[in-house]
Amino acid sequence: MVQKPEVLAIIPARGGSKGIPLKNIAPCAGKPLVAWTLEAAYSSVLIGGFEGIAVSTDSKRIRDTLADYTYEETLPVRCHMRSADLATDGSPTEATIESVLEWHGKSPDIIVLLQPTSPVRTGKQIDEAIQLLIDDKKADSVVSMTPSHSFLWRNRLPINYEPWKRPMRQAITAPQYEENGSIYVFTRDCWERYRNRIGRVPRPYVMPEECRIQVDTPFDLFLAEKILERQHANRE
Repeated sequence: MVQKPEVLAIIPARGGSKGIPLKNIAPCAGKPLVAWTLEAAYSSVLIGGFEGIAVSTDSKRIRDTLADYTYEETLPVRCHMRSADLATDGSPTEATIESVLEWHGKSPDIIVLLQPTSPVRTGKQIDEAIQLLIDDKKADSVVSMTPSHSFLWRNRLPINYEPWKRPMRQAITAPQYEENGSIYVFTRDCWERYRNRIGRVPRPYVMPEECRIQVDTPFDLFLAEKILERQHANRE
């Protein structure tokens, strides 16, 4: 029997945000925004529980919100309090990953980065992305994406269609995918080699179009809320 790999999920939830103050705990469809990501992580079979999830924040308000937040039963949260220099607008996420791994003290086989600003995802999707990495022996990382049918331009010229033969939007056949910021999965070896969430042999994990939403503005938050409300209503 193949031993189940140790998987650590990292949820980076800093307090600073220019577009939406304390964005990661902004109300969204009845819950703090970050709670949607936390719930998805807890429902993942391959992540599996308390020791496998770490929320990294510089904000005591976010820490306290997560500590007090409950659904069905109290969620225990391992909260990594990051330093201020890791929570600026220009701080790379990789620096936070490094800090969390040092704090975690263990060396997981697989690391999963789940950004709370991409709240439309499920535990099943997280598991599928992890399994994709496990099954593909050549891959060192998995990046979630959504299909794109956009008409793309660069330097005042279209680059994926001919204006005089303009196709229907849905008829754009060239494979186009947009990185949606929702799920990044990478091996320990990938991290030790490149100190990056994306290695040299990444594989795409394609998600439905509604998973494209990334919350940066109040309008994004409004759209995310409507999508989550609709999905919850469809499950009832």
